[in-house]
Amino acid sequence: MGAYREEGNEMIKRYLLALVAGIILVAIAGGPAAAGKVAPIPEGGLVGATWVTNIAAGQYFGLTIFKLRPRQAGWFIEGKFGRRMTYESSDYYENISISEAEGWGDSFLKEDESYDTFDVGLTFAYTNAFALYLGIGLSEVDSYRQYHDDFGILGDNGDYWIDGSMNGTKMNTVGGAIIRTSDTVLLQIGCDSQPKGLNIGVGITTNWP
Repeated sequence: MGAYREEGNEMIKRYLLALVAGIILVAIAGGPAAAGKVAPIPEGGLVGATWVTNIAAGQYFGLTIFKLRPRQAGWFIEGKFGRRMTYESSDYYENISISEAEGWGDSFLKEDESYDTFDVGLTFAYTNAFALYLGIGLSEVDSYRQYHDDFGILGDNGDYWIDGSMNGTKMNTVGGAIIRTSDTVLLQIGCDSQPKGLNIGVGITTNWP
């Protein structure tokens, strides 16, 4: 139970951190956007790129490339990448299954996951400073489970990792807002369904050639 509680508390902390960051970014962006201090989006459109993260899911590096067009549909593509989970050879056993570990009576400690997500979709600029985006994509999931061997034979003092039960590909939906805070600087705020979490990003724009 302690492992479940610790994992749940960590997830709550990540969501709260993402929420606070989103509120701060919206507050920062609200002044210039509301005051109309950004240049109009040209007829040819604007192309931009943001560094984006999904903090709750541990995806700390991501890139969104998009095109905004005045009161018309544009496009975006996005990739976000989770931290790679690596374990020492003495801690990880690819030949042990979940059923074997639990059949031996080893205690389950926690499950760790990593997501790589790729999305495509549409943008729509409602004003020169504010646009929405919506898309779909795929998330590749790698998961690992940690168990404890009471006899201390496996792993580090009995703690060892095996492949988890959530490996595979899942459908993702993504959406949010792109907020221009100046002629070249913008913020991105959105959310994913798989993995669930709030997306926060900052980037730049340039006139479409």
